[in-house]
Amino acid sequence: MKIPQPCSSRLPAILCGCLAGLSWLMLLPVVAQAQGVVRDESPLGATNVYQGAEASDAFSAIHYLGNGRIIAGKRSSQATNRFLLSEDCGATWEVVGCPNSTGAHTYFFGQNGETVLSGTGDTGNACLMKSTDTGSTWTVALSSAQIRSLIGSANARAVFSPVYLGEDRWMVNIKSFDTVNKMILSSDNGATWYVPSAQPGQGVSAWARQMILTSDNVLLWPSCTTDKMYMSTNQGGSWTSVTVPGAFLFQPLCDAGNGIYLCGEAATTPNTPISLYRSLDEGLSWAEVTSVNLQRPTYTYWRDVIKVGNSLLASACCMEGTSNERYMQLFLSEDDGTTWLSLGNPFIGPYGGMQAIYQMCATESNAVFAGCQPDSTILRWPMPVGVDVPGDLDGDGDVDQADLGILLASYETNDGGDCDGDGDTDQADLGILLAQYGAPCP
Repeated sequence: MKIPQPCSSRLPAILCGCLAGLSWLMLLPVVAQAQGVVRDESPLGATNVYQGAEASDAFSAIHYLGNGRIIAGKRSSQATNRFLLSEDCGATWEVVGCPNSTGAHTYFFGQNGETVLSGTGDTGNACLMKSTDTGSTWTVALSSAQIRSLIGSANARAVFSPVYLGEDRWMVNIKSFDTVNKMILSSDNGATWYVPSAQPGQGVSAWARQMILTSDNVLLWPSCTTDKMYMSTNQGGSWTSVTVPGAFLFQPLCDAGNGIYLCGEAATTPNTPISLYRSLDEGLSWAEVTSVNLQRPTYTYWRDVIKVGNSLLASACCMEGTSNERYMQLFLSEDDGTTWLSLGNPFIGPYGGMQAIYQMCATESNAVFAGCQPDSTILRWPMPVGVDVPGDLDGDGDVDQADLGILLASYETNDGGDCDGDGDTDQADLGILLAQYGAPCP
């Protein structure tokens, strides 16, 4: 392939040299281009870095693996298409399967270096999956039959929230309604598993979707549809519980740092407010900090809360019904969760707004990726809210060959390539663009 010569007689020699050094980028293989990238004009400024078809399914889990790698789990998937993996900050995506895996919905990721765990569930035959190469390939760590035998259950409905405890120790949360065994442990980085004697929950009916280990070494396990938050300060050796007053707990958990934690609830009755709760004392007591009424006739819930830099984001979502029920709201807090501002529906794309953000993750440079429903959407936006990516001249959320073309076309003509805001397009703007070229997130 011949690379077109981008230089002209009016460009300085140093500029031509820099552009020649970029020629290798044009030869990189493309695995699966992000589909229909659109920049939303809301204050969030999100782009859809992956876009399925209208009214298609959801991404129920998403996780940043480091070094520009993002992995997303499809809500309705099969063994051959469990995950989407991006190795270039969302610019391209590759379908990754897990041979012999069972269960449809893929939930949550846990990571210890190159080892990554994920589970399936909510449709029966749940299994635990494992990767030892940072998400590139996957195997079944525990089959559905092995999980049922391990915990003594006839129906292990879901495998949730793999949590790395350190020193090759893992804890995984199991949803089942016929045994008190909700936790399994590994002491050899996921090679073998056992049931610990100490278990959270109030009995066979207790279950939790998300579990986290905070920076204070506190395990949090919210008993779903109750007001009980279970906690362990010795990595699952023993459990205690506290009451979250008035709560009907669901999935979201967040460690905001300095002993500040957040959790959220769901509502099963029509047109009912749902609340976010906060603890300032490492989970010992909780109080409501905000609520929202999405005015929907069915199930609504807080789905995720995440800390990004000095900000907190929380997604309030509506029940998966028809694809027209696009009433979710994204909330922002910049004071450790004391007050919250609604950013409205976080993205209005080619098919309308979002129904849910199931999960969010953030990179080292505070770029947020979100797995959404419907339309099989993965969003990306920079934090703080409204901050643009330097060198992103076409406003699509990344810096690529298209932006380079805009700069070349406007060099010294001052009509579109001004990256530093000084009113002209010159060598300084090229330096900004080159620093971000092909790497919009790390």
